[in-house]
Amino acid sequence: MLKIKESELWEEKLHSIFSNEMIGVGFSDVNKIVLEINQKYADILGYQREEVIGKNWEEFSDPKYGEYDLANYQKILRHEITQYTVEKKYIKKDGSRIWVEIAVQPIYKPDQSIDFFIVLIRDINQTKLAFEQLAEQLEITENLLKKLEYQHELLKEFAHITSHNLRAPVGNIVSLIELYKNQKIDSEEDRKILIEQFENITFNLQETINTVGQALEIQEQTNIKIETIQFGELFQSVLKGLIGKTHDLDFDLDLNFSACPEVNYSRTYLKSIFQNLLSNSIKYRSNERKLKIEVTTFIQEGKKVLTFKDNGLGINMDRNGKYLFGLNKTFHKSKNSKGIGLFITKKHVEAMGGKIFAESVENEGTTFTLILNQYEKY
Repeated sequence: MLKIKESELWEEKLHSIFSNEMIGVGFSDVNKIVLEINQKYADILGYQREEVIGKNWEEFSDPKYGEYDLANYQKILRHEITQYTVEKKYIKKDGSRIWVEIAVQPIYKPDQSIDFFIVLIRDINQTKLAFEQLAEQLEITENLLKKLEYQHELLKEFAHITSHNLRAPVGNIVSLIELYKNQKIDSEEDRKILIEQFENITFNLQETINTVGQALEIQEQTNIKIETIQFGELFQSVLKGLIGKTHDLDFDLDLNFSACPEVNYSRTYLKSIFQNLLSNSIKYRSNERKLKIEVTTFIQEGKKVLTFKDNGLGINMDRNGKYLFGLNKTFHKSKNSKGIGLFITKKHVEAMGGKIFAESVENEGTTFTLILNQYEKY
């Protein structure tokens, strides 16, 4: 008599749950076949009740979000958990996706085997979409703050360039003009020296102005063409272009692009990066050993990374590290040293949303690490 009473109470409880008009309720067997659903469940899916009954739940689930649901379902079958709740997307009859929260509770037989499942479903689509929009706005705001911070750093950098890299040559020109005005220059040799000094100063000034202009152009460029680039193919193209200038140079080259063979990037920028880093290694090689260059790509924490390593002269990072990517900063005696290549390389990397770092030991070599921001093609 007591068991009959308990059974009646349980049936009443199930009927009460099933009749709930505020939440979707369904029953399914251990194979996920739908045994019954209430009208609310059908309304959420956009189906008639009879169109859902007899189908497998997986037919209505977005596969992209089913992994966690399936893993917990298997845990229930193994009696590792007694219930679970999951947020996932369902596919409605019209093909649209809807966010739902699902609670799954097994009902057991007297022998503790599973008789059927109660599945409760709640429409959380508006809430999830609102959160997604908020997250998108937060990401936009964060990117804007980063851009403003970067712009601020650029302004400080260009102020420094104006103060140091432009002021000095302009001051030298003024001094030469004063010298020319105040002193009588009769000899052809003195006049020639003065003209040469003018030429050198104006050439360097023009080169600095052009470089600053190029850096500003990189920063302001918004219509950068993005394409899928094979690292190996582009590097070989750059190397081929430099071979004519270095045909008498013997060096070892180790390329490894197997872990990350391609990237969506600006071909112009990546070509310039390769040219500058390769030229840098060749220019500042050591005379005490054969030059060796290692170029590697890999993926780290979802980011595509390029490393460029050589065994050249290296620099003292404690003394010069903070100046490494500065304009007109040179650290070795060389007629061809202008301190422009790394400055432009940094601007290219940062314009694409990436970062560049350097490690170097004097008389051992230098390693550049570039974190390349992955772009969608357009």
